Amino acid sequence: MWQMKVIKPRLVIPEISLTSGAIEALKYLALLFMTLDHVNKVIFNHDVPWLSIVGRLAFPMFGFVLAYNLARAELQVSAYIKIIKKMALAGVIATPFYMPLFNTTDHVMLNIMFSLMLVVSIMFLLEKGLFWHQMLALLIFVVGGAFVDYLWFGLLYCLVAWSYCRHPSAVGLLALVIALATLFYVNDNHWALAALLVLLMFMRVDIKLPRLKWFFYVYYPAHISILWGIKTFWI
Repeated sequence: MWQMKVIKPRLVIPEISLTSGAIEALKYLALLFMTLDHVNKVIFNHDVPWLSIVGRLAFPMFGFVLAYNLARAELQVSAYIKIIKKMALAGVIATPFYMPLFNTTDHVMLNIMFSLMLVVSIMFLLEKGLFWHQMLALLIFVVGGAFVDYLWFGLLYCLVAWSYCRHPSAVGLLALVIALATLFYVNDNHWALAALLVLLMFMRVDIKLPRLKWFFYVYYPAHISILWGIKTFWI
């Protein structure tokens, strides 16, 4: 007697796979989006809506690239410390210009370099795996998240992206989307979700671009200082 075999559909979880050139292209594109957003804030006084929209994609792209790079690499303690030092240096140099540009008087907010520095520190502690490492990571998240750009929502998104890149799963993918959606509480909109579409597009291309190790760390404080000079002495 013939029996019909029922084939149950299987959920395929997409594993993020990016070439080194695509990763660099994502960083440059995120730098462009960030710069356009800052120009809109400082020079155009938020009067160009589409510049604010593309600006909302910058942090999710930066955060994902960082998470992807650290998830696929087995870094030694010295490598983590080197990354943290670079971010701290760039953040400190940018701070005297960033503060008068973007901070209000009622709440001190450190720049994005410190946000990413906290993310790397938390990842490092979670990698160590001991209980007291996990408690210290939680403390950094809770306390540090109150004083950096994108607050706890930005830190959470980067950590969820890191977890998903290490172990892709349906639950992880859902958590990633939810974490991106929580950036609404910082952005007042959901344009950050569009960053997922950008990531999917870059999975399908292979772009040949050189890796410039110090470019991002130099560019960030440089463009902040230039915008500060324009606002202070020209506008």
